[in-house]
Amino acid sequence: MFHTFVCRLAPAMLVVSMLAGCAAGGLTIPIKDPVPSEHKFSGEARSKQDQLNFVDSRPASDKASFSTWIVPMNFVAKGKPLDPVAFVAEHTTKELVARGIPVTQGAGNQAMEISISKVGIDNHRATGFSPMVTLTFLVADVTTPAGKKRMTAYVKRAKVPVWGFDELNDPCYSEPLSLITKELAAKINRDVYGLKSDDSEIDRLVAKVNAEAATNPLSYFDVYQLGFSNNPRAIEPLVKLTAHNQEYVRLAAISSLGILKATSQQKLLENLYSGIGADIWQDRAIALKAIGDLDTPESKAFLQAEFDRLKDKNDRGAVWTKKLIALYL
Repeated sequence: MFHTFVCRLAPAMLVVSMLAGCAAGGLTIPIKDPVPSEHKFSGEARSKQDQLNFVDSRPASDKASFSTWIVPMNFVAKGKPLDPVAFVAEHTTKELVARGIPVTQGAGNQAMEISISKVGIDNHRATGFSPMVTLTFLVADVTTPAGKKRMTAYVKRAKVPVWGFDELNDPCYSEPLSLITKELAAKINRDVYGLKSDDSEIDRLVAKVNAEAATNPLSYFDVYQLGFSNNPRAIEPLVKLTAHNQEYVRLAAISSLGILKATSQQKLLENLYSGIGADIWQDRAIALKAIGDLDTPESKAFLQAEFDRLKDKNDRGAVWTKKLIALYL
């Protein structure tokens, strides 16, 4: 009986503490620096060091509302207010270097322009007993040898805090922000440098995921590494993982098919979006995200048709879905 009372009291205490924090100027959320990937891509990178020119092209309204919720959120990195574009620039650069691609930040005449038009976090929580849902997103237009390419990242996370809001810091904020920098780096490599993880690394990751996914809550990071590999050998095991019973493993696998531009899997992704296999909003949303990443006339037509179908719907799922589609159109 006492245990039941405590379980019921904890969320109420958390709401009181959040409202108190709001009165004091809002919640302070420290963001950890992402840890760069350990595995270098195989193949020959350019011998000279390329410059990456990150440009903040967000409209003023987006700059003022990086993250919105009923309680103000103050994000800090290294003890200072978070500059999201500078954060993305720093850690995307570090990720590429860690992968064996010699780049630095700079604005020279030959610099590769990476124009960031959107970066932010949408927060939602229905009640003090429900999870905090975060939708972290990034849109960048990158100058590539084939012209400008839109590169989008999108991560959904959710967690119920029990004793304090800081329980959300890593899973709902630091980890998704880390993932969007790694996804941007993977897409820059894919469309500019064309390096990839070797087959043995794919086999190692697949074996590790198969052995650990049921018990290791962070196994989904290894699934994302398959998506970041730029190696089509990862497609078949990722298809199997789209049906995994661990939510984040499943979502990482679905997202990764798009990152790898597995165009042969569009029908699978359409079925997932339609709820065939798992009629859960997050599965459907990430399937739609992966369809957008395929970047073909067929995938774009599918997104446009869905946007048109939902245009007059105003329920929460429809609003979130339309906002996701708009990142690609």
